Amino acid sequence: PISISGKNVNFVGISSDAKPIIQGPAISGYTSFTNALGIINYGPNASGAVMNLVIVGGDTGIRGFTSSDPRDLPPNVTLSNVTLTRNVRGVAGSFSQLTVSASSILKASMHGISVSNGNSASLEFANSILGQAGGYGLRVISGRPSNNPLTVFITNSTFVGNAGAGVVMIGPISVQAFSSHFIANGQAGLWCNGLATTNNRFWNCVAAYNTNNPYVGGSGNLGIGLALAQSGVINATLSEFLGNER
Repeated sequence: PISISGKNVNFVGISSDAKPIIQGPAISGYTSFTNALGIINYGPNASGAVMNLVIVGGDTGIRGFTSSDPRDLPPNVTLSNVTLTRNVRGVAGSFSQLTVSASSILKASMHGISVSNGNSASLEFANSILGQAGGYGLRVISGRPSNNPLTVFITNSTFVGNAGAGVVMIGPISVQAFSSHFIANGQAGLWCNGLATTNNRFWNCVAAYNTNNPYVGGSGNLGIGLALAQSGVINATLSEFLGNER
């Protein structure tokens, strides 16, 4: 495992086509997330980019650590042209900023990306695929106050074949989803609980064929295209909802 704290460190494969492979250890079971170590670990006051790499296996491909000291900031990390596959968790932890572009996060045993942090400024996902996770494709939990919600941008991305929801958002969050697809997930395409009162968008998106399909792990009275619980208004413009169970 590689650990960075208090520094800016980039990991960049020389070729954007023939990407180098970082192979993590085989994991036979789920490690407690508190004790989980990533293959690449960004700690407090650290930042950097991970580009043109394939990261396979291990408990967590890329992990963000925070600190109990309020003067410390969680890491600021950018992923570009990265493939994470067959990890227990693809990307997980706390980040002050997380930007994912042109990347694939596939076949995680648990969640493709899981971010839980009250100090995140914003999260951005663009031109990426999060699919075939044993849990959620993308899971975001915000601890920010309701008058200052976390903003999550999702643009031209696809969440497909995840056993749980394609995307789950919990807490005060302003979701900005544009031109994205939420398809064939086992519970829901996009599940939101506690969204911001206003300024939520679901524009030019497709939520289709989200069902209780036993082959992708769906269960219960789910299979929803877009689910809103205890949330504000979301503007769903030019979007399609096709073939969802509910």
